[in-house]
Amino acid sequence: QGSTAKYIFLESLRDLLPEEIVNRKKMGFELPMASWLEKELKPIVEDVFSPRSVKKRGIFDPDQLERVYSDFKKGRAGYLKVWVFVVLELWMRRFLDNPGGLINP
Repeated sequence: QGSTAKYIFLESLRDLLPEEIVNRKKMGFELPMASWLEKELKPIVEDVFSPRSVKKRGIFDPDQLERVYSDFKKGRAGYLKVWVFVVLELWMRRFLDNPGGLINP
């Protein structure tokens, strides 16, 4: 299991690393999506979920989207639905509303 290069690398460090590090199972890499949506990307998220933007698009239920965003902000739901809607809306702005041009979130 695992690659030969990784095995050689870990063996070369065996004397320098704690045993629990050398022998632990592979760990996944997770991005801080929720944190980004709550902090760095918050202005974009709030614009995308604003009643003005939702009504302008005209294809989503404003009450449902308000519930999705509210549940996320209150910690009752994960980030995935918020992320998917933000990406979808930005994609539509870029390719449907303004093909060939730049977007202004």
